[in-house]
Amino acid sequence: MGVDLPKALFEIDQDKIFGLTINPAVLQAIRKTRAKTLGFDEHQSNYAEMEHVRHELDHANKIFSQNPVWSVIEITGKAIEETAAVVMRIYHDRKQKFSMPRISKRY
Repeated sequence: MGVDLPKALFEIDQDKIFGLTINPAVLQAIRKTRAKTLGFDEHQSNYAEMEHVRHELDHANKIFSQNPVWSVIEITGKAIEETAAVVMRIYHDRKQKFSMPRISKRY
């Protein structure tokens, strides 16, 4: 938030752009653990506060809605390998020019 998306993002093949989203409570837990590991003082940063996490996810969803060509993948509970497999399947389907996607818009 507060930083414009890089122009290069819109100059490349839009089929290669994917949005990732996650359940806010899960993201908050990840951030709390990360902040503790990195030695952040939780009272000096809103990084892991639920209100801030929700605000960031809302901001991301606004960006995704402004760019409907981008597929959005729900990654809560998914291993990186599962997410990668979904990305590859969607990308392959797009390149094969399937008129109807095999799976829904939000993955």
